Amino acid sequence: MNPLTVAATSPTRHKAESVATRGATQSPQSGIGWSPEIMAATKYKPYDYGHSRPMRAKLPPESVMNGQWYDGKEIEKTVSVIAYHKGEFKEPVKVRLFVGRSRSATTVYCTIWTHGRDGKSFNGHGQAGGYGYHKGSAALAEAIRNAGIELDMSISGVGESAMERAVTAIARALGYRKTTIINS
Repeated sequence: MNPLTVAATSPTRHKAESVATRGATQSPQSGIGWSPEIMAATKYKPYDYGHSRPMRAKLPPESVMNGQWYDGKEIEKTVSVIAYHKGEFKEPVKVRLFVGRSRSATTVYCTIWTHGRDGKSFNGHGQAGGYGYHKGSAALAEAIRNAGIELDMSISGVGESAMERAVTAIARALGYRKTTIINS
């Protein structure tokens, strides 16, 4: 089978473009295969559909307050992480996805609100439009970046399970271990 060249670069902050276009091949069983060169050179790894390892999140040293409430938009979905800590239930991570009220609205807006055990908060907003990919996870990926949080793999455009793994990773980075996710 002919090798398929894959550009696995981050849209921000990386100089891995020259290395990232070498060594990727595709097989019918495994999808896109990533060479060790690509894995070492890129910050954002391809999404792990097999869930072979937990996703990890890195928080900024100081609080980030970039959250935004979208007036005039309808809440399409809410994802909440509920944690049990020291005999109490907490909500360390809350994500809201919004859409316009028009029937032809194609942009998804997202806001993420996080609250750590140490009192720090990391809040951000993002949006994604167009067609042909999962806009909710793309908007969440932008909101997470806007909040200053770094994930070790990209969730942009991948889907619901990636969103759930990302918010769980953020809750773990905030110091919460016993968590569950509520989608509404």
